[in-house]
Amino acid sequence: MYSRECVRDCAPGGPLDVNNDCGDVVEDGYVDLYGTAHECCLAEMSWQDPDLCASLSDPSSPGTNKFYAIQQDMKCAQDCTGSGPCAGPPQDRSARLFDDAADCCREKFPWLSRAQCLAATNGTPTEPGIGGTGEWYVSWELEK
Repeated sequence: MYSRECVRDCAPGGPLDVNNDCGDVVEDGYVDLYGTAHECCLAEMSWQDPDLCASLSDPSSPGTNKFYAIQQDMKCAQDCTGSGPCAGPPQDRSARLFDDAADCCREKFPWLSRAQCLAATNGTPTEPGIGGTGEWYVSWELEK
């Protein structure tokens, strides 16, 4: 499904391969080694969120728990396993990740109300005409 970003310097299936995260034993001196997957991601995969890269590097990771936009569905999804807004990691590895759904909605779907975006993100239906924020806006249709 997803390829790993950084792998550990150890033999697959060997005693160090407790998380199934070994790539192979490095025998060439030109390969840069890093203490953690996160450090490897920061140095080698700067075009993507380092938490996403580190999570994808660890097959046992439950995800970053961060949110990203799914433009065609006009909602945010969470990089996690389970139910609710969990959708796994984004298909686009360079996708911007947000700490919470509200920030994702505000930045990626400014034309939607926060309630609409959060409802779509959480998979809960919204009833048109009910609720609202009580705040003011221009209605060009009503000319007021």
